[in-house]
Amino acid sequence: MAYRNQAAEGHGLRLSMSAHQIKPKYTSARQPDAQTTARPRVDDAVLRPGYLPDNVGSRFRHRLPVPSPRADCLYNNLKQALIMKTVLILGGSGYLGQFLVQSLTKHYKVGFTHHSTSPPDFGGAEQAFWLDLPTGEGMQQCFDRLGPVDAVINCAAISSPAACEQELDTARALNIPAKLLDALDMHKLMHQREPLLIQLSTDQVYDGSKANWRETDKCHPVNAYGRTKLEAEQLIQDRWPNHVILRSSIIFGPQSPVPVSRVLFLQFIANGLRQGKPTTFFQDEYRCPIYVKDIVSIAMALIDSQDNLQNRLLNMGGPERLSRLDMAYKTADCWELDKSCIVPALSASVKRGAVSPADISMDSSRLLQQLPSVKLTSLEDALLDIEHGVSSRHNGVNSSKERLGQ
Repeated sequence: MAYRNQAAEGHGLRLSMSAHQIKPKYTSARQPDAQTTARPRVDDAVLRPGYLPDNVGSRFRHRLPVPSPRADCLYNNLKQALIMKTVLILGGSGYLGQFLVQSLTKHYKVGFTHHSTSPPDFGGAEQAFWLDLPTGEGMQQCFDRLGPVDAVINCAAISSPAACEQELDTARALNIPAKLLDALDMHKLMHQREPLLIQLSTDQVYDGSKANWRETDKCHPVNAYGRTKLEAEQLIQDRWPNHVILRSSIIFGPQSPVPVSRVLFLQFIANGLRQGKPTTFFQDEYRCPIYVKDIVSIAMALIDSQDNLQNRLLNMGGPERLSRLDMAYKTADCWELDKSCIVPALSASVKRGAVSPADISMDSSRLLQQLPSVKLTSLEDALLDIEHGVSSRHNGVNSSKERLGQ
C-alpha cells in the first residue's frame, strides 16, 4: 500500500512508497563485506531516535555505518512532519496571542485568528485566519485548512471591565465562546479527535474580599467582565471535557512583536515615570502579575502533557502579591526611573466605569504541582530579563524608550 504524508511534503519531503521503504540513507567509510551486509531489518528505525530499533543487538550495531549529515537532516524533517502537533490560537493578533504564535511556531504547526486588525507577520510558517468569534463566521475555514487539531488556545476576549459594562451584549457574545464549542463538536465528528481547549479566564471571577484565592473558593464576580468569563468557564466545563481553564492575573512583559492599541500596565508605568509627570497608582488593589513568557511555557507544558492532566481549573498568577503601587516602585528601582513621580492613591478616588475587586491575589500552587517544569518569574527578575533582551539587541545600549518598544 502506498504511503503518502502531506505534512511531510509540507516540509520539503516527497513520500510515495511502502511503509517498509521509509528508512534513512547511510554512508560508510568502507564498503561492507559479505558478512556485514547480512544485518537485521531496521524498517522502523526512521521513527526512533538513533535510527535503530531497541531489538537490534550490540553485535550488529558496531557494523552499521554512521548516517550522513544529509540523511540526518532528512530524518529530522520527516520525524517532525510525522509527529508535529497542530495548534489553533484564537486572538493571535492580541498581546498574549502574539507571544504564543511567535514561540509555538517553533515547535508546532500553528494557525491563529485575527479580526479587527491585519494579521501580524511573524515571518514563520504560521497560518492566519480572519474570524468573527461571536457569529462563528470563518471558524470552519480555520479547522478545514489546519486539518486535525491537537489544541486550541482561546485568548480572544473583551478584557476591559469598563467596556464590558458599556457593551454587555457584545462582551457576552465574544467572551462566552459558544460558536467555538460548536466548531469543536463538528471537528470531533469529522476527525474522531477531541483537541485540548485552553481557555484564558481571569482572576476577576473572584470578588476581592480576601487574599490568596484558591480554585476551590466560591466565585462572586463584582463586574460584567468577571461574570462573562465565569459563564464561559461553566459552559466549557459542561460541553467540552478535554479543557483547561487558566485564571490569569495581570499579564506583563516587553512590547509585543506588533504593538497593540490598548495601554499595557508595565508600559504605562515606565512611560509616566520616563516623562517625569506625576502618575497615580493604587495602593489598595492587589494582584499576582504574571510574566508573558511564563504563560507561553505553561501553554506548551499543557499541550505536551494533555494526556496526563489531573486538574482542569488552574489559577495562573505570578509568585508575588503586589499592589499597583508596589509594581510602580519595583519598576522604577529596577530600571532606574524617577520615583518622585509616583503618586499613591486609593482606588475609590478614581472613577473607572466598573467596580474593581480589591484583592484578587491567587494561590497558584496547583498549577506548579501539575506542571513541575514550569517556574514562575518574579517581577524583578522579569524586568531584568526584559532589560537584558533590549540591551542584547542594541549592543549594550539601554534606554527606557527601547524597553517600551518605542
